[in-house]
Amino acid sequence: MTLRFFYAVYFTAIGVSMPFFPPYLKALGLTGKQVSVILAAAPLLQMGVPILWGWLADRTGRPDRLLRWAMLGSLLTYIPIVFVRQWPDLLFAYILHQAFAVAILGLADTLALERMRGGDDYTRIRLWGSIGFILVVVGLGDLAKNSPRETWQRAVAAATIFWQTRKVKNFALVVPQSIKKILGADDAAVACA
Repeated sequence: MTLRFFYAVYFTAIGVSMPFFPPYLKALGLTGKQVSVILAAAPLLQMGVPILWGWLADRTGRPDRLLRWAMLGSLLTYIPIVFVRQWPDLLFAYILHQAFAVAILGLADTLALERMRGGDDYTRIRLWGSIGFILVVVGLGDLAKNSPRETWQRAVAAATIFWQTRKVKNFALVVPQSIKKILGADDAAVACA
């Protein structure tokens, strides 16, 4: 398992949820204003929440462990979004989810930059995220265009939960390998404990 694979899975999850979430919210019967408020939550949280996660990463010296917690929190707080159908509850569930989700990319980039110190090329690591994003957006776009609304809504919800789960599962394998490469085999045993 590599950090490249992590980025592919991460951006695939983004590609599943980002373009299809607004139409999903509209299909639930939310107004345009309500959809806008929900979608504004992530950029607003981006202004401060990653700083807190970064401070915790600096304080603990373990961005890998915090990334695992952020991904697990993101997964667990995404599940209610699939089942909640009412406006104020959906807004609260999304804000809670984004409090974890906005930290993931910054923490993962921290690990990728550490890999660069070992000689890896950042663009080659992140390239797989772009490929995963493009493939899933095109594929699900065709599904949405050629299927009844309920079919693609269920497919998007299932795919999002699946890819959120894959992020958490696969990261458990990615981090120890990246730490081994950065620290060397002897120090990695201590860091992963």
